[in-house]
Amino acid sequence: MPIGSFLRTDNIGKNWLQIPQSQSQQIVGIVTFLRVLGDCSERNAPQYDLNLRFMHTATITSRPPSAQARPRRSDPSGPLTFASIGVSGYAGILLDCLEPLIENGEASLIAATVRTRSKAAVRCEQIEQRGGCIFTDWQAMVDAVGDGLDCLIVPTGIQDHCKMAVYALERDINVLLEKPIAATLGEAHAILEAAERSEAGLILGYQDLYTDSTHAIKALLQEGVIGSIESINVLCLWPRKDDYFARNSWAGRLRIDETWVLDSPVNNAMGHFINLPLFWLGEGPLESASVERLSGSLYRSRELESFDTAAIQLDTAAGIRIYFHGSHACEAFIGPEIRIVGSEGSIHWVADQHYTVHSAKGIQTVPLISTMDARRLLMQNTSRWLTDQAVHLSTAEQALQQTRVVHMLHSGIKIRTVPVDLIQIDGGKRVLKGIDDAFKKCFANARLLSPCDVSWAGPIQSVEWQSVCHLTEPTL
Repeated sequence: MPIGSFLRTDNIGKNWLQIPQSQSQQIVGIVTFLRVLGDCSERNAPQYDLNLRFMHTATITSRPPSAQARPRRSDPSGPLTFASIGVSGYAGILLDCLEPLIENGEASLIAATVRTRSKAAVRCEQIEQRGGCIFTDWQAMVDAVGDGLDCLIVPTGIQDHCKMAVYALERDINVLLEKPIAATLGEAHAILEAAERSEAGLILGYQDLYTDSTHAIKALLQEGVIGSIESINVLCLWPRKDDYFARNSWAGRLRIDETWVLDSPVNNAMGHFINLPLFWLGEGPLESASVERLSGSLYRSRELESFDTAAIQLDTAAGIRIYFHGSHACEAFIGPEIRIVGSEGSIHWVADQHYTVHSAKGIQTVPLISTMDARRLLMQNTSRWLTDQAVHLSTAEQALQQTRVVHMLHSGIKIRTVPVDLIQIDGGKRVLKGIDDAFKKCFANARLLSPCDVSWAGPIQSVEWQSVCHLTEPTL
């Protein structure tokens, strides 16, 4: 295999190593070759992930530069040190997932930022009893504890991701950043550029990418177990009442003053189920696919700046279509479910339950871990990442592709306000009439919602990546 086949330039111009899956049997020889080639210091040597795949396929991949963690700053004989911007809401969930590592001595939460202590009094007392410090200002916290900090957890609103991640990376502090990577493409690239300059690394909070099952499915697709991929179909009906959109100052917002937010089901609660198909369609073991054309329609059932319902079709650079139908203005909780259709079979993924492979070899059902266990694994893998172990991660390069989708959405698809007579209203719950059945039919038939399906559906709009790629923020 020629040396040139090892080196690839990705979508943002970085060079990093990729070993073709067909050459996975040459593990020993390849690793030996790479360690002889150039500087073989621990810092400069590629970081390898050796993963046992479904169907007994092993691959080696190296992490992109942005996901290379800085060697620990804390005492090597003690626990890894973490700090969190926030302790309640989703931040509280992540800290609960960090708790087992704290209890067994692997990790220590040395600081947290809390704006209103009375809302998290118990958590604050626990942190202080263990020797941690509570701050009211996140920058003051990073400045105070940064010299001994191994990882900053940033589980904050979308509008804060860029400034917080960049601030930490500029101080060579590793970052676990909640998804999405940022509100806009310009902000996402600013984070990636900060990671390029930094000695620290950045990983994202897409918990499904930390699981073995996600990578096993990708291996199956790359092995051609279900033939050529024809489409991926996503269904997610998660009803939310008015209080969901009133839970904070940025829910359902497109911007706050001059700051972009771009909150929506696609960019927040259901963002995982845009990210997963893009990852599965990526060419290499760690790559995500890029979208060249986006079509569909967006809807709001309440007084929001953004939308609560989306029916969209994503056409990748390889010509594969992803159909996504998701809503917070629905009757029943359904999904998320993802069905991957191939020329010789299919894979049906049902969150928190299982995935089933239909192929020429038969039918096999594989159990999935729960979402909560996936979050625990996220924190466990973060800890292992900080100690330079080979684990599954979610990288900034992968996350960038979802932000590209959001950029296209808000640059080419206008949001349609559904007339109140086409909405069933029960207290704080709003349901677009007929949405559950319509979205289920679209999912079953691998097609996009059209005005023929329900009375509130508008015309399909489209946007090409080439028409908006020069923009750093959307054109609403």
